[in-house]
Amino acid sequence: MKLFAYLSVFYALNAYGEVPLVPQWSVASLDGVVSYHDGANCFNSVLAAKGYKDFLVHSDGIELRFFLETFCSRNTGKEQAEDILTVLREGTLEHAALSMDRNQIFDKKSTAGLYGRFDDRADSRYRIKGRLESTYITECQSPHCEIQVYSCPSATDVRAQMSRCYGLAGQMGIRPLQAILQSITLANQPAFSLDSPALNFFNTISESLGKMRGTEECGVYILVSASSIFGQIWSLDEERDLGSEWDAARERLRINLFLLKERILKFDRSPKTIRIFQESSWIPDHL
Repeated sequence: MKLFAYLSVFYALNAYGEVPLVPQWSVASLDGVVSYHDGANCFNSVLAAKGYKDFLVHSDGIELRFFLETFCSRNTGKEQAEDILTVLREGTLEHAALSMDRNQIFDKKSTAGLYGRFDDRADSRYRIKGRLESTYITECQSPHCEIQVYSCPSATDVRAQMSRCYGLAGQMGIRPLQAILQSITLANQPAFSLDSPALNFFNTISESLGKMRGTEECGVYILVSASSIFGQIWSLDEERDLGSEWDAARERLRINLFLLKERILKFDRSPKTIRIFQESSWIPDHL
């Protein structure tokens, strides 16, 4: 069944990045899945398990914050199954998990892959675990650490509202590149390669960001998705040097991420947008 879930992503995408009608992942299909290379992380585990994201790749905190701010609401009452648990350190997202019940959560502990650069191989699995197994939760005791709970709508509702933005992400090369990067995440072999098709998609994304005005309906979503891709490429480059072409391409994308963020902020400085942009690990504050 899990092999079918892996392959279905590729069968559902055509050359234009058309979006599947149903989510590609769930807690049931993700539980026990191994990330073999670095990048996929806790934020991705939550977005994939909720059915908001179709690919097992890196998700920047800015991407999770986008969905929390756009679709979810803070739950200050009784925690419910499938609520999103966020751990904030000094006000910044540090970790996220999905509540299963009062005793269990679902997450991926870190960006570690089984063949990656980290020592703790257990961190490479998406899995259901006892709540007390999560040091992020058990050690969140200081005044500088806070656990916030969010209740969020179904994948059907979110995907319906996001269909246009998901489609645009496909046309710009974001979803096809995510599919390539997911194939690396799930490849049970120590070596991997990122060939010219991946680099071409990456450069197309960067160029597309450079042409955006900052007023587009899906502009913020495209920005946060591209930021996540930047983080995935950074992780793979840390695991294995991708070479000078990728270094140059990554720098161009970094610049275009910053410039698009600044253009968006010229037209939209709402508290929601400010909160989203404050979460990025990869978009610089200045050049």
